[in-house]
Amino acid sequence: MMAYTESHIQTSAAASWDHWSMTLLLLLGLLSGCAGHQRASQIKQVQDSDVLVRSEYRHSAMGTLFRIVVYSDKGGNPAIAAKEAFDRVDEIEVVASDWNRESEIRTLCQSAPHEQMVPVSADLANLLQKSVKIHQQTQGRFDISMGALTRLWRRCFLAKRLPTDSDLEQARRQTGMQFIELDGGYAGLSEVAIDIDLGGIAKGYAVDEALKIMQASGYRHSLVDGGGDMAFGPPAAATTGWKILLPSGPRRVTTAGAVATSGDTQRNMEIDGEKYSHILNPLTGMGIRNSAMVTVFAEDAATADAYATAYSVPGHWPPDGIPGLGGSPVAIECLYSQPEKKQRWGVMPGQIDLRGTTGTGEGDSRSVP
Repeated sequence: MMAYTESHIQTSAAASWDHWSMTLLLLLGLLSGCAGHQRASQIKQVQDSDVLVRSEYRHSAMGTLFRIVVYSDKGGNPAIAAKEAFDRVDEIEVVASDWNRESEIRTLCQSAPHEQMVPVSADLANLLQKSVKIHQQTQGRFDISMGALTRLWRRCFLAKRLPTDSDLEQARRQTGMQFIELDGGYAGLSEVAIDIDLGGIAKGYAVDEALKIMQASGYRHSLVDGGGDMAFGPPAAATTGWKILLPSGPRRVTTAGAVATSGDTQRNMEIDGEKYSHILNPLTGMGIRNSAMVTVFAEDAATADAYATAYSVPGHWPPDGIPGLGGSPVAIECLYSQPEKKQRWGVMPGQIDLRGTTGTGEGDSRSVP
């Protein structure tokens, strides 16, 4: 489904110039005839050059809603670029989907174990390599090898029951990043039962790729929102920055970047008075039970997506071992159920205005499922 709405934004400079020029024409009466026509044309050209059109496009993919917001010149046609960006998202879904039995990642898992590594697409190679790197950076909190555990918990969610100890033990035997072998454009799985789940990074990766399409097409002032995972170029000068809705309130973003939020407040089940999240703890195989919402700011949405998932897992706070806390590549905001327990680490200066803002926001990163 493709739909969009448009609104016009005119800079105060253009408005002032238009008003001053028309005042001269009306009060002084110095221009007439052909000269007056030329002057009116000049005024219109100045006005049109400083008018931006806001367009919004929507597309369902990867089990969620993708949105693209664009500020472009009045004569532009971002709809063509948006369609190409959404086509790119669909391509990545075919590669990374855990639900599609014919996806590339499911095919790779079903053909395991591999005596020799097999060629994989550039997208799958990129996703696997980035996942392994973030697994190491987060001390194992981000783990794409938990597909067997993910499927077990899906069945338990439907049945509204906890997994048995024997179910957990069997699923955990099918888990382990050490079974994933990578070499450039080749990959292999050394364990027959390994099941890879890219759900914690694929959506962010698709958002990044969609934004690349928009910017390569000349639309620098674009924001891509994939169900709460967002990447954005620099905001248009005629605006006050991208307004992003976070669990802790609206925020104003004044440069390019990405943001993602993860937590257990929207997708969980309650058994015997305890809430269990859809986010799993790699160390125990259990759904997490803390009520934190973790928002991560990063240079790209794939990194933000994966880190938000990783640091939703209970552990020591502030999180140890995050590269670049106090600068790039990530900054973290952790919002607990009690507002007074909100904590932040490594907020990037000049990028996120933590004083907040008002309004509905261009994007919503409140852990939309």
